[in-house]
Amino acid sequence: MDERDGEIIMKVVDWKKRMRERLQDVLGVEGDLSLDKLDKTRDILVALKRLKLNKDEDTISFEVPERFKCPLSKKLMRDPVLLSTGLTDDREELLKSEDLIHTPPSPIIRNQRMRGMISTWCQNRAIEIIPRCNPETQDFICMMQMISSASSLKKQLEYAVKVENVTHFSHSRVKFLESEDSVVVLVRVLSEASTKHEDLREKILEIFWNICIDNETKKRVAETPGAIELLVDNTRHGNNSMLRTHAISTLELLSKLDSIKEIIGQCGVFHYLIDQLGAHGEWDRADAVGLIRDLCTIPNNIKRAIDEGLIEALVEYIDGGGESTMSLMFYLLETLSLDINVTRRICNINLDVNPIQWLFSTIKYAGTPTTRGRILAILYNILCNHDDMWRMINSMEMSYGKLSLLLQEGTPEVSLNASRILELVARLKAG
Repeated sequence: MDERDGEIIMKVVDWKKRMRERLQDVLGVEGDLSLDKLDKTRDILVALKRLKLNKDEDTISFEVPERFKCPLSKKLMRDPVLLSTGLTDDREELLKSEDLIHTPPSPIIRNQRMRGMISTWCQNRAIEIIPRCNPETQDFICMMQMISSASSLKKQLEYAVKVENVTHFSHSRVKFLESEDSVVVLVRVLSEASTKHEDLREKILEIFWNICIDNETKKRVAETPGAIELLVDNTRHGNNSMLRTHAISTLELLSKLDSIKEIIGQCGVFHYLIDQLGAHGEWDRADAVGLIRDLCTIPNNIKRAIDEGLIEALVEYIDGGGESTMSLMFYLLETLSLDINVTRRICNINLDVNPIQWLFSTIKYAGTPTTRGRILAILYNILCNHDDMWRMINSMEMSYGKLSLLLQEGTPEVSLNASRILELVARLKAG
C-alpha cells in the first residue's frame, strides 16, 4: 500500500486478485445477502468498473474519506487514538507533534470505533494495512526519534525528560529491548551534545541509569559501540558533579555483570576514578570508591588499578575526608590487600614514616570500631603475604602496645583481628 496526499494507491494486478477473492467470498454465501454484504458487493463492482475504464493504467487510487484522515498528516490513520479534546489523531503523528511534549506522560487511548470503521473500509477494498509493532513500543520509538531529530535543543531536552520519566517503570524499560535503535540514539545524542548542553547530557545519563537497572538492557548497552566509552568519558566531566555521579552510577550498575567489568576496565576508567579520590566533594569520592570496589573483583582490573596508582592514591587521600569516606577507602584497601601485589605496593610506598607505622598511628585516629577493624585486617593481610614484616609489627607493638589494648578493650571483631595479628607474630618470632 502506498499513501500519497490522502489517497491509497494499489497495483492493479494485486488489486484484481484481491477483488476476485473478496467477490467469491461475498457471493458464495448461501441464502439471501444482507444489506452489508450487498454494500460490499456494490463497492467491489464499482471498483471493477473503474479498473475496466482505466485498463491501460498499472495503478488505481482511492480517495480516503476525510473522517479517516489524520488531522496532522492528512493521511489514512493506521492507529487512531482519542485525545482528551475529543479529537482523533494517528498515534505516530500525535507523538511527533510538538504540542505533546508539554503534557505529562499518560496512556494514549485507542479509538476502537474509528479503528473498526477504517478496518472495514480497507477490507472492502482489499487494502492491507501493514501492522506496526506494539503500540506502547511505537510510542517509545517515536519519542526516541524526536530526541534525536527535534529541531532545537529545547525540544530535545523536553523529549528526553519525557523518556526519563517513563523509564522509571519496568514495563517501559522493556521497550528498549523491543526497539533495537534506542540505545544507539542515546549514544548518538550524548556524543553530539557539546559541553554547552549539560542539561541534555545529564538527562540522557539519567535515562541510561534507568534502563541499566535491568540485566538484559545492561547487555544491550555494553554491546552498543561507543556506549561504555561515553559513560567513562563523562566520569571526568569538568565541574559538573551531577554528570559525574550519573555516569559513575550507571557504570556501577553495569559492573554488576562480570562480563561487563572487563569492558569498563579496558576503557581507562581507573585513571579518572583515581583522580576523584582527591576531590573535595564527599559524594564524588564515595562514588569513585564504590565503582572501583565493584570493578576490582576480577584480577585484570586489580592490575589495571594498581598500574594507574590506586594504592598510592588511597594512602594519600584516605585521611582527607569525612569518617564515612575514610571507612569506605579502608574497606577498599582491605579487600584489595588480599592480593600480594597490593600489599607489596603498600609496603613500598614512600611516606614520611614507614607504612606499617602509618597504619599503627592511623588506628588511633580512626573514629569507629569498624574502621579500626579494617586497618587491623590490612595489617594481618600484609603479615600473611610478607612474613618478614613481623619484626616491624612487633617493634610497633612493643613501642605503643596498641594491639594488646585493642585485644582487651575493642569490639569482638576488633579484638579478633588484633588477636590474629599477635598470634601470627608470636608464631613467626618463635619459628
